[in-house]
Amino acid sequence: MPELADLLRAAVEQRANEVFIVPDQPLRIKRAGVLTELAGFGPLPASEVARLLLSNLYEEQRRLLQDNLELDCSMGIPQVARFRVSITTQARGLQAVAHLIPATIPTPEDLHLPEAVTNLASLARGLVLITGGMGSGKSTLLACLIERINQTRDVHIVTVEDLIEYYFTPRNSVICQREMGTHAKSYAQALKSVLKQSADVVLVGEIRDRDTADAALHLAESGPLVFATLPTTDSMHTVERIVTMFPPERQRQAQLRLASTLKGAVSQILLPRADGTGLIAAREIMLMNLGIETAVREGKTPQIYGAIEAATKLGMVNMDKSIVRLVAKKLVTREAALEKCHRPDEMTSALSIIK
Repeated sequence: MPELADLLRAAVEQRANEVFIVPDQPLRIKRAGVLTELAGFGPLPASEVARLLLSNLYEEQRRLLQDNLELDCSMGIPQVARFRVSITTQARGLQAVAHLIPATIPTPEDLHLPEAVTNLASLARGLVLITGGMGSGKSTLLACLIERINQTRDVHIVTVEDLIEYYFTPRNSVICQREMGTHAKSYAQALKSVLKQSADVVLVGEIRDRDTADAALHLAESGPLVFATLPTTDSMHTVERIVTMFPPERQRQAQLRLASTLKGAVSQILLPRADGTGLIAAREIMLMNLGIETAVREGKTPQIYGAIEAATKLGMVNMDKSIVRLVAKKLVTREAALEKCHRPDEMTSALSIIK
């Protein structure tokens, strides 16, 4: 029977981004957004899947999996790759999805970041939100910006993450990386301690509840530059998600706090390249200006869309226009654009004038 390292090594060789290990089903990989079978291996029974997974966990991880029926962890194959692994319990036993973590931290040039996004790494203070769905590349984009700071600024960087995906080698900066469950018991508790550590830049894995949102806003109000993620796909819903984490009686205060601390939001989705060679990012870029600050403060989030449209000279762009640009460059097909866009009618009209 194969070992887990054999499966993951084969997945890397077959240029996979994700590996799906499900009992009694063919092993599958996702490559360039397309699901296909992992060549060279047959289906594995539930007992074998359990053996593969449990044999690669240490005792505390096995206890957490038994108690919670699920586990997020990282696994590495020396000289090959590291993976973020999500193990869950289902009707037929354990199953896992392993997501490839690139071996090196990409540069802004590697990710084709516009200057407006790269410049977020030069901010002295405030809150920057990187958003997108699962597997949209949020962690990679964040790592790129943090590494940019690491290479160009003399600052103290503290990261607080569900799972440490990218390990940073200190360059010009001092770096402290903390992982939930291993180095801290809760996001809120870990973030409260950041101010005592005199951090200049803080990376928050994900704002998922009121306590984390409150702590992230407090940090941004207190002086450091704070980066955080959310599972939203545009700026309007990003702002609404933060505000509605708070109870109704505190939402007005949340609007005021967010308006005064938010410096920018980048929402990202991945689309298949037209030539079938991989995925490419489309990004909505929102940078705080007077119009957007007013919309956030007054709770008029639908106005954010128009404010972004009116500020394209500053580097802002909405998601659909970002997708249209990719189609115009023949990097993405019209079909993919229509599938991923927010406003299909407007997208159809925009595509009609592209030759």
